Amino acid sequence: MFAEALLVALLPASPRLPDSSASPLPACLPDDGYDLCVLDVADRAVLGDRLALTVRARPANPYAVFVGPARRVAYYRGVPLHLEFAAGAVLLLQGVVPPDGAAPHALPIPAVAGLENVTLHFQAFTEDAGVVNRIAASDHKQTLLLKDLGQPVISLLTVNQIPRDQNGAEFDEGTVQVPPTGFTIDLYFDPRGRGVIDPNTLVVTADQPLGGGAVAPGTNLAPYFTFANGSTAASATVAAGWAFPANTRVVLKADVKNAAGVAAEQASHAVRCVNFTQFTRPFVTRQLWHLDFDTHDLDRNGVKDFREDLVLFGLGNSAQDPAGASFQANEWARRAVQARLRANYGVGGPDAVNVDFLLAPPGSIHARICVGGRNAYPPSQLPPGAQETTGAAYINGNNQRKDLVICDGGGILGVHPRSIYHLFRNVPAFQLVFGPLQRNPVGADPDDLVVTAPGFDPQRGTARQRVRHTEVDNGIRAFANAVAFVLTQETSHAMGLTPPGRLDRAGLLGGAYFGHSTDWHFDDGMGSFLSGNNSTPAPATAANLALIWDHFQSGRAHFTPLEWAYLRERVVNQ
Repeated sequence: MFAEALLVALLPASPRLPDSSASPLPACLPDDGYDLCVLDVADRAVLGDRLALTVRARPANPYAVFVGPARRVAYYRGVPLHLEFAAGAVLLLQGVVPPDGAAPHALPIPAVAGLENVTLHFQAFTEDAGVVNRIAASDHKQTLLLKDLGQPVISLLTVNQIPRDQNGAEFDEGTVQVPPTGFTIDLYFDPRGRGVIDPNTLVVTADQPLGGGAVAPGTNLAPYFTFANGSTAASATVAAGWAFPANTRVVLKADVKNAAGVAAEQASHAVRCVNFTQFTRPFVTRQLWHLDFDTHDLDRNGVKDFREDLVLFGLGNSAQDPAGASFQANEWARRAVQARLRANYGVGGPDAVNVDFLLAPPGSIHARICVGGRNAYPPSQLPPGAQETTGAAYINGNNQRKDLVICDGGGILGVHPRSIYHLFRNVPAFQLVFGPLQRNPVGADPDDLVVTAPGFDPQRGTARQRVRHTEVDNGIRAFANAVAFVLTQETSHAMGLTPPGRLDRAGLLGGAYFGHSTDWHFDDGMGSFLSGNNSTPAPATAANLALIWDHFQSGRAHFTPLEWAYLRERVVNQ
């Protein structure tokens, strides 16, 4: 089994592993490629309950989770080890990652008095062909075990809904930086079936004066909070009346009781408040993008690549017709990509990013990104097991440049639908949608001129037209979802996401620092837009490609709460 082979590979004859550095180390080697091994464990649990633990990694990869009484940081044979194996770390569980990329467990916690107030330390490992040394390692996690007194648990105290493994609470992440106002403080509770949370008992305090001194340290801030989800969550948006003091570290504390009057263990969370500057505020003015579908001709044949791409997917039978069904499908696909991309950034919603994406160049300053063709990035420079990538963009820290042009660059820059096609064409879910269209492409069916026309109402068409419209609509939606996913990653890179490094050192935990990826990527194993694996599958195995295609199509694609906070100017990256 993988765990036994891993132990043989990792554990030296010496009873103690040698440190390779005195300083904290990231969770993967810089040259490891797009390795993926994420471990989710609650930071506190009650004896007698079950401990929720989930390993997220590529489908079909073997994994093993170890637990021990002590944490340390070392490399051995290129693998980061965050447990003190010499102090008694043992194999807790092992298995193979399911097709959806997540292996959940609910482990019974013995109600043993000797475990009260004991902290357990965890680390997961997976065998990963996308990594140079074929072993990917998670970050260290720890859980405090509490005596069962019938108490609820404060699962999380955070800001901007950022989970604990990204909000600075874990080792060497730094302290999250927030502006004086506009960010949220969020609480999540687990009643444990011991009685509902009593909202009237909530106490939230800060250790610094707020609102320019109008709110004294230690004042209960609970009146600002609104409860939701059956009183299992509470949130407040910091306003001017209790603005946080700039250039100051603020420690928040929270207490609550259940209806039986039993108190939860107190939770705390620290943030640092800083003001935005002209160099750190990314969206002081609306960022405009021109989605350019007409410039790329990477194969230099005089035909627009985007039109040729549509023919490849079966969404047209001509790449040059200036009118007709193929042309109408081309216009429809552009609108669909734009709509999906806008939705990914929340444009048009109540809490949108200050950005918009246009099909024609505006008259004001704007950035431009080209869509079309096949990416020419040399396979030899991609991560192990990768075949090709689907797009690339410049990195633009804090979105300081508003006029980037992300096109061609020797066939590297922009977004490349033809690469999407060649990577995913054998995925069964891809074939289910595009197979019928490739056998009967748009423009070849006698009803296509009608069903692709703008404003066509299927309810007013014939039965056959309704069937054909559904077939074409499904294809254009799937195409738009995939292209817009890659566009979201590349445009977000070009607006400052996701910088590697600590939260208080001009980083947002991108790259190898948390996201188990390279450069400015971030992978949580759940369909993150910034996942390097999603845009450059590595390895390009059938199971990995099927999961990524599902990320494109299922609605699981997302920005993380930390990335949303940056995009909505609720954290400061400096």
